[in-house]
Amino acid sequence: MRGVFARHSMPSGACWLGYSGAIPFVLLAFLVVGEWDMGFSDPSFALRGYGAVILSFLGGIQWGLLIQNERPHSSIFKDKNVGLGLSVIPSLIGWMGLLIEPMWGVCTLVFGFVIILFIDLRTVSVGLAPKWYLALRIPLTGIVVVSLIFVLVAGIK
Repeated sequence: MRGVFARHSMPSGACWLGYSGAIPFVLLAFLVVGEWDMGFSDPSFALRGYGAVILSFLGGIQWGLLIQNERPHSSIFKDKNVGLGLSVIPSLIGWMGLLIEPMWGVCTLVFGFVIILFIDLRTVSVGLAPKWYLALRIPLTGIVVVSLIFVLVAGIK
């Protein structure tokens, strides 16, 4: 897989912004687990809220890829409208993660990030997104999911 990524250069802005966007997951996970007071009334809610925002962003990427491409069958689904409808699901998953009990909310976010990664894998495989996108998304999803699982294993106080 590495050879595939090596041939496609990733824009430096995507790299910097992507990894910078992962920092709050790591920091908030430590705040939740360590019960440190950094001015957040509820660091668990801050973590879940940030996760919901990022899931919405990732769903928006799918929406954008679908509307900018006018080729027939330019969706991972037979009907582009199905793809557009499904691109809003990550936002709904994130929102649900805010509405339910914190531990279940974190589980919901993990589920959302894994699902959107599988959709991104398919999106790249059909040529809707550049190959470098996976070189960014796979490790970032790993950081996010590990941070969230860290919270689940340690338990939300």
